[in-house]
Amino acid sequence: MSYVDMAFSIGIFILFFGITMMLIISFFLKEPEAASIEEFREKATSLFDILFSSEGSPKNWEDTSQSPSELGLIKTIQRIPIIVKDTAQTARTNEPITEKVSFDEGCKKEAYNTTIRIYDDDINAINFQLNKSVICTDEFLNESFVRFLVNLSAGQSKKYWVYYYNETGIPAGYSDLTISTASWSPTDGDSWSDGASDWSIYGGAGASVTADSTERWRGDSAIKIQDTFNDNSIAGLEYNPASDIDASSYPYIDAWIYVDDMSSVSVNASIGNGTDTLSTTISGISSGEWYHFESQITGSGWEGQSFNTAEIDDVRFYMVNSTPGITRSISVDEFHFEIQPINVEAYPAQNITIVSGKKVNALNNFTIGELRAVLGEDYKFRVEITEG
Repeated sequence: MSYVDMAFSIGIFILFFGITMMLIISFFLKEPEAASIEEFREKATSLFDILFSSEGSPKNWEDTSQSPSELGLIKTIQRIPIIVKDTAQTARTNEPITEKVSFDEGCKKEAYNTTIRIYDDDINAINFQLNKSVICTDEFLNESFVRFLVNLSAGQSKKYWVYYYNETGIPAGYSDLTISTASWSPTDGDSWSDGASDWSIYGGAGASVTADSTERWRGDSAIKIQDTFNDNSIAGLEYNPASDIDASSYPYIDAWIYVDDMSSVSVNASIGNGTDTLSTTISGISSGEWYHFESQITGSGWEGQSFNTAEIDDVRFYMVNSTPGITRSISVDEFHFEIQPINVEAYPAQNITIVSGKKVNALNNFTIGELRAVLGEDYKFRVEITEG
């Protein structure tokens, strides 16, 4: 072998040897780095599981000034699904629906008044109102009427979610509603029961009809009479419009009714054209509570001689008692006729978990050293939560 060949071979050997050594050194240098990355990944996963799998201990640690024994940023809340559906094959725009919702039947302080929120299936916030709420104690709800507006195409159904939980200090989420009652008669939805001029006593001993602005369902007032039963054992209200009501396109009657004391009385409704009358008994009214009366005037449950509903000239809501002499009051509000109502169904509450903003903010009350001690890890870390 010539000296040139040997020199060339040695050069090639040194080149490959150098490359091999570089690769070996690089491997051993990167091995600790890879091990550190894997360790950090495991710690991050562990911290995530700790922070986002429980409420911590105690569960309300965010309301105390002491370090918790366990950290947790999760909050359990409740939601009630409500499904609405148009069954009249008629599009609805900003039409109000009202549903009585039981939030906390056992009064276990599960639904604080201001935490109520409503969202549709696309997580759009829905304006709503609470009406005639029953409070357990300290502003925690037992039940309430919930009213919100819906937009439906003909035959469409939609799902809404009513959320609530037991946290105080949350700003209220309800607001005024701009109601569209184009599918009602009268189309403003409440004028018939905001003034007493077209109302008179029906039966009774002659008490006056008043517009009551205190105990009302909606608007400025409800129509009220407080009277003593006469010998006819009937006392109530009669609406006599200035011109006949044409309900031929609005075959459902709708009204909110309030009776102060239902003992020994029943409540009826009737419509007439001056000659013929249809009447029905209203069941389900409880003393001192507003009741939603909704009925198809040409449907079952009405008795009497049918007539042309384009010529209604009197509507009555009255109490019946077999013994004269007792005194009762009856009020009527938001009385109107309408097309076939939107079908509304509320379902049992569901428990879900969310990240609690209050718990996240409470982390600022502790030093990093205190948080490390609770977590049992001596790592620097940052919790970052972004809206999805």
